[in-house]
Amino acid sequence: MFLTTRLIRTRRRLREPAHFEVGDAMLRQSMVAGIVFFKSEICFACKVNSFRKVGSLTPEEALCLTMKAPDYLRANVTDNSGNGVVTYAGFRRTTRRADPGARLWVYGRRSQPCRRCGAPIQSRKQGELARVTFCSPRCQPI
Repeated sequence: MFLTTRLIRTRRRLREPAHFEVGDAMLRQSMVAGIVFFKSEICFACKVNSFRKVGSLTPEEALCLTMKAPDYLRANVTDNSGNGVVTYAGFRRTTRRADPGARLWVYGRRSQPCRRCGAPIQSRKQGELARVTFCSPRCQPI
């Protein structure tokens, strides 16, 4: 029950500032906390272009973004962290593949082929902080 209520509130907060681009909104701690580097990976997994306006998200897309974020964050917590939360000290991972060269979908893979469609991964700066965002132009159309 608590998790469901929390996800609904997070999804609502994510969609409130309709004029923000999705990727920029995901970096604002008041809307979705802890994403940072995972922004590009989460948007790719949900087939959402980071440069779309938040107001254009369907309820299903907003739900996907809010559900995928905790999955990826949990996947990068060490197994031997004891009672504390210690993030994965090695390579970040979102594809669940053991090969270090295949650990991410799009992040840091500019000009390399998309793992789904083969199109070259693109990157550009986004938002007031000019954070680099990576995406697949075919898998994440605007």
